[in-house]
Amino acid sequence: MCVLGAPCQLLVRVLDAARDEVNHTRLALTLAKATTPSETNPLDYICALPDLPSTLGIREVDELKRDNWRDGVVQEGESAEQLLRQVASIRKAGAVRTADIVARMGYDERGHHSLALEIHRWLEGGNSDSVDFKTPGPETSVDQS
Repeated sequence: MCVLGAPCQLLVRVLDAARDEVNHTRLALTLAKATTPSETNPLDYICALPDLPSTLGIREVDELKRDNWRDGVVQEGESAEQLLRQVASIRKAGAVRTADIVARMGYDERGHHSLALEIHRWLEGGNSDSVDFKTPGPETSVDQS
């Protein structure tokens, strides 16, 4: 995106989202450890997580558009909604801390979805600097039913 002239603010958000995803993996593995029989340790898999590469290959614009739409707009949006739909039932089960973690991840995924829409607009020739996607945070109500 840098090579294509993406605005600095957009690049910063992309890097922040990548760090979020690494953190989500760690959180999910921690939650799995808390609910997994002691003979299995999901945290053993964390050593297999790759570090973020120091450089990324330059991709063609069409490939970037396709991947951003699929991975960002569609999958991040769906992940956000799936996570947020689970919060109420997790709370009902008495796992308040887990519900809070899942909600935070869901709100992050919503932010990533919004970022992907902003990237899409920029890739299509729009001015992403003028896009102001508001991402609901934890202060936004989540369906408690």
